[in-house]
Amino acid sequence: MAEPLSDWKDREFAPSELPPDGELTYPAPAGTLPPTLPGMAPEHQLEADASGPSRLNAAAETIGGAVGSAVGSMRRLPENMKSKLRVVGGRSAATTSQIAEQAGDKLGELKETVGERLGEWTETAGTTGTEWREIARDRIAQWSAISKKEILHARRQAAYYTDEYPIRTILAFGAFAFVIGCALRIWRANSD
Repeated sequence: MAEPLSDWKDREFAPSELPPDGELTYPAPAGTLPPTLPGMAPEHQLEADASGPSRLNAAAETIGGAVGSAVGSMRRLPENMKSKLRVVGGRSAATTSQIAEQAGDKLGELKETVGERLGEWTETAGTTGTEWREIARDRIAQWSAISKKEILHARRQAAYYTDEYPIRTILAFGAFAFVIGCALRIWRANSD
């Protein structure tokens, strides 16, 4: 089992474990790794990549470059804005008032056109609604008249058959009741 590294600060190092004075420099030259740290096992040390700086250094360089370019572009922002803006000058008060008057005229025309169209649409919707209401009222009146006639005719026929054929009427109602009863009995037996 490996030794814990928690007490390496309190440990006394032998001169052979310390790197020579000239070897520790900051920042380290590209492509080199710092010498082995005192008190740390060699298997825990970073190994040099054959491709140059480690991936961590490459990622740090990429992030640093992106942040640097963002800061630079933010510093140049006021200069860029000044170059893109142009001063509109030389217009007299008369030209400005003419433009305002033309805009007001166009707005007035647009307002009138919208008002006219809205009036036409409202009128069309009103007449269409009135026409549909009248058609519905006529059809309901026709259906109610027809249904009243049919109901009156059915009553007269029922009265005629019960007066002329009383036994047949009673037998017909009995047969109808028997069929309904059988159907209900079958349905009830199948539903249980």
